[in-house]
Amino acid sequence: MLSPLKLVADPNVKKLIQGLTTWVNSYVINDSMTVRDLVADLDDGQLLASFLGQITGDVVVDPAVLAARSDRSKVVILQTVVKYVEGNLKVKQEPGRWSVEGIGAKDISSSLSLLVDLAKVLGCPYPLPAPLSIAVIKREELPSGAKTKTTVFKITQEESKSSAGPELTLGPRDDGMKGPEETDAFDRLFSQPDKVPEVTKVEAFLCSVLNAHSKI
Repeated sequence: MLSPLKLVADPNVKKLIQGLTTWVNSYVINDSMTVRDLVADLDDGQLLASFLGQITGDVVVDPAVLAARSDRSKVVILQTVVKYVEGNLKVKQEPGRWSVEGIGAKDISSSLSLLVDLAKVLGCPYPLPAPLSIAVIKREELPSGAKTKTTVFKITQEESKSSAGPELTLGPRDDGMKGPEETDAFDRLFSQPDKVPEVTKVEAFLCSVLNAHSKI
């Protein structure tokens, strides 16, 4: 399975990821850690615990817990990190923006939104493009066939606006009427595994349209 970051083509999203990656690496290197994939590397909480510990000087997670390598310990570490973020840094989980479940599931919108919120509180020295949105296309297998859903997430906004933005789901209108389901262009595209380059182009186009429109 390809990492979500491998499919990112929008230059502003790339700039955001590069800035956040450089920022986090400048601290976790002190624990002999390195960010290679910003989204995938956050899922077990180890890297987040190191980053927050280095930048704040606090012991975010008990070292004995960090030393454990079980699946259960990963959940505990990530939950402990999020508890610290909410309690000590006053950065709260927001529905439709980021959640502990989203980070654990390597959801790109959750991971980037959390780091952007931390950047505002802790002072990231690298410029973060704003306003910025990303379009996430997900494929769902249904008895009637594959369906796709495109969800737009606001990652960064202008300073004068609230940091949290509602998600906008683009999908078929539900007016209560039943009828034969038809496949759209996204469904046909996702049904062909060899079309990853085309999917990348679609995501890049959606992001570019969203971010160009937000600057008008």
